[in-house]
Amino acid sequence: MAAAFARAAALDGLRVLLIEGDLRAPKLAETLGLTVTRGVIDTLEGNELWPENVARDNLTSLDLLLVERPQPETSQLLETIQLQNLLAESIEEYSLVVVDGHPVTHEWDWVTLGASVDVVVLVIAAGKTGREQVHAAIKAISTGVRRPPVAAIKL
Repeated sequence: MAAAFARAAALDGLRVLLIEGDLRAPKLAETLGLTVTRGVIDTLEGNELWPENVARDNLTSLDLLLVERPQPETSQLLETIQLQNLLAESIEEYSLVVVDGHPVTHEWDWVTLGASVDVVVLVIAAGKTGREQVHAAIKAISTGVRRPPVAAIKL
């Protein structure tokens, strides 16, 4: 969903950066048909500056900062000053920065990541996500973000 939105914005002429925020189970590279050797993890660990890790979408002018290797423990990486710098600097460079998060079942990651962005859009899988999970996710996200989720999209 985030990749489609980011691609549409790029096709519309905006300068867009899509950041993969699901550090536990990254899927964007596979979805977009890309191989990632450098990316978000190197940036968050402070090994490289984020612009050096940006890749380009094969179909559009969309810039991508993808996860190069899954991380079982994400809380320390999401609480780094590197994440704050990445978001602050990328907002200055791009018309739109989209962060594709992970499933709401990892609610503490959402609270940490949600506090760093301007808007959260919650996407719900019809028939897969229970009502209680949705309410718990909205509550968890709302406690840590600047504004509550602006939309819940049911697919």
